[in-house]
Amino acid sequence: MTSVPLPALSTDQVAALVELARQGSLRAAAETLFISEQGLRSRLLALERRLGVQLYKKSRGVRRRAPLTSAGQQFLPHAQTFLHQAAHLAGLFSELPASQELHVVASQYLVAYVLIDAVRRFHRVYPDIHVRLSARTEHEIEEALLDSHEFSFGVAAPYESSPDLVYRHLFSMDWSLITPPRHPLAKRRSVRLADIVR
Repeated sequence: MTSVPLPALSTDQVAALVELARQGSLRAAAETLFISEQGLRSRLLALERRLGVQLYKKSRGVRRRAPLTSAGQQFLPHAQTFLHQAAHLAGLFSELPASQELHVVASQYLVAYVLIDAVRRFHRVYPDIHVRLSARTEHEIEEALLDSHEFSFGVAAPYESSPDLVYRHLFSMDWSLITPPRHPLAKRRSVRLADIVR
């Protein structure tokens, strides 16, 4: 007897649908799950692709009281059971010390010169939490945070970021000017951008 291949459903995707049904809007559901609206939409679209059916109404305008389609309403009780069973499975070995993991995406410069030491200090205080670092460009960091759910947060230099992401200033770094020996600028205690134009 051949087994039917099962669709690869994630608890994040299913929880997005359940929370949308509970809250009644994308915005409220996203806030409850502490993700952006775009992140919530990405999870819902991925779930629809896996199941091959439309689960929620995407029309804009006046908010609907029932954001789910008939297929979504049919799937909802099964989704709630799925999450309940997943929570039960996750708690089977709760008496064992849980190993937590943070996956941080950052620019290569920040990984090499800032985060390596920061993670070393963090690990001394929280030895049970494993921190994984992935290096990307600033643009790739933004895409990773919007399109993937594997990253806890990103660290990047300030720039015009997406409105779907929350940016928090963590620290500032001083700039340095490196010159050849006896260069005229090397005699100055401070250098302005206007001084190096020529």
